[in-house]
Amino acid sequence: TTPPSLRLTRRCRPSCLRTQKTIKISTYADDVLELIDAKFGGGVKPVVIGHSFGGAVLMKALEKRPTAVKGAGREGGRK
Repeated sequence: TTPPSLRLTRRCRPSCLRTQKTIKISTYADDVLELIDAKFGGGVKPVVIGHSFGGAVLMKALEKRPTAVKGAGREGGRK
C-alpha cells in the first residue's frame, strides 16, 4: 500500500492521440505538463518517473519547463 504522504498517478498515452498517424513527443510532453498543473495546481511539485517512451516524454517536458517537478527519473527511451 502507498503511504498517506504519497500519491501515485499513472498516465498512459491519451487514447484520443492514438488516432493520429504522427504524434510528436512534445505533444505528449504538453499533456504531462497539463496533468501536473491539474493535479498539483502549482502547489506541491511532484516527483515524476518515466519508463521507456515515457522517459523520453518526461525529458521533453522538463526541457520545456524545468521547474515543473521536484525530481525526475527515467528508464530507457530516447536520449
